[in-house]
Amino acid sequence: MSRSIATSIENDLAILADREAALEQACMAEAESRHAFDIKSAREFLNAEGTVDARKALATLACDKEYLEHLKTKAVKEFTKAKWTDALQAVSAHQSILSASVKGDFSHAISGIG
Repeated sequence: MSRSIATSIENDLAILADREAALEQACMAEAESRHAFDIKSAREFLNAEGTVDARKALATLACDKEYLEHLKTKAVKEFTKAKWTDALQAVSAHQSILSASVKGDFSHAISGIG
């Protein structure tokens, strides 16, 4: 049983590594989209006329596509983070099972000596 659990841990670790790489990419994409939105929004705000609230509204409207892209990349990052957390929990669960199995095997071996 310990061998199959060890294999499961190895598989889980490979999945975790893949998801960690995906999470890093998602974080970078989210940062880039946020940067694009912030820069365009600031430019639009400075070019707009009117009250501060009116300028903010005009800047937001002018950045519709950038803001939507930012929201999408943020959602992908959160989803990817949740998948990474799931993989981490699977590794932890399999490690706990392996530890209990090894302790059980050791106890069984010790009980036979005596």
